[in-house]
Amino acid sequence: MRARDAGHDFRSPLPEPDALLPASLLGLVAAVPVGRLAFTVHGRPAVSVVRHVVVGGGLLMRSGHHPDLVAAARAEQVVAFEADDVEGEAGFGWWVTALGRVRLLDGEAAAGGRVLLMLDVTWMNGYVLPDDQRQRRAAS
Repeated sequence: MRARDAGHDFRSPLPEPDALLPASLLGLVAAVPVGRLAFTVHGRPAVSVVRHVVVGGGLLMRSGHHPDLVAAARAEQVVAFEADDVEGEAGFGWWVTALGRVRLLDGEAAAGGRVLLMLDVTWMNGYVLPDDQRQRRAAS
């Protein structure tokens, strides 16, 4: 199978990332308006883009009405959340991953077909690519 040239350097690996300090993780997540929520549908992975804000040690999320996401929240599934600011071509950026149970906060769907979710975070980690000096300053 031949890789398709998408105009970027696929052959050059990104540098090894450095772990971020736990105290900086929620601040980084709060700095970006959207993240990705990974959950399962009939045992298969699914991902949805969600808007989020940090509330205490958890994440309050709003999404369009996605029946599978609503079902996952009703079942209080263990899910993964990821937020990032990565510039792959330049070789810098950061990403944070969180795990926890997601809950549906507003019954079915709010006006306009939106749903409100809460992720009760039980575990978090994050990494920064070494060339990203702007995030090193923000994280310290």
